[in-house]
Amino acid sequence: MKRSRKQSLAENLDTSLWKLLPHDVVEVILECVPVKPLLRLRSVSKKWKLTIDSPGFKERQLIRRRQLRGPDVLIMRLSYDRPVGREGRGRKVVLSAASASRRRIGWNVSYTCGMFCAGSCDGLVCVYCLYVDSIVGNPATGWHRSFPLSNYQGLLIQRFKREGSDFPWPSLGF
Repeated sequence: MKRSRKQSLAENLDTSLWKLLPHDVVEVILECVPVKPLLRLRSVSKKWKLTIDSPGFKERQLIRRRQLRGPDVLIMRLSYDRPVGREGRGRKVVLSAASASRRRIGWNVSYTCGMFCAGSCDGLVCVYCLYVDSIVGNPATGWHRSFPLSNYQGLLIQRFKREGSDFPWPSLGF
């Protein structure tokens, strides 16, 4: 299959531009590239392969990816705040991140049970409780959504309501 003249000119132009850049500049550019495309770029040249496979480059790339991603949520606790002029307590989520900073998020939730942070992924945090709806939110923007109880939570609630009955704990794959 023949390549068109336009395609071959574009490929030659691209390769010649990369050759004009100093290798230090290419390294800085490659540090910003996500991991999957970076693995494909190893096949461009021997010099790039050696650069990408070097331990120093891997460490710098990992540090840069962490900086771009933002802090990881390490600890989450709920603080009780008494709103002025209202009775009862509202709960606010307080997050502590890897940089040991604390951030108060205005997710007012009125849960009576203990809440747990299931984890965080791509900046989203999942907070759940056994008896009430769970929350997924983005602490950086304050956006959050609640979603209803899962079937598993329903089974656990039924188990706790039937005190004294002897049936096994539900588990995955039953």
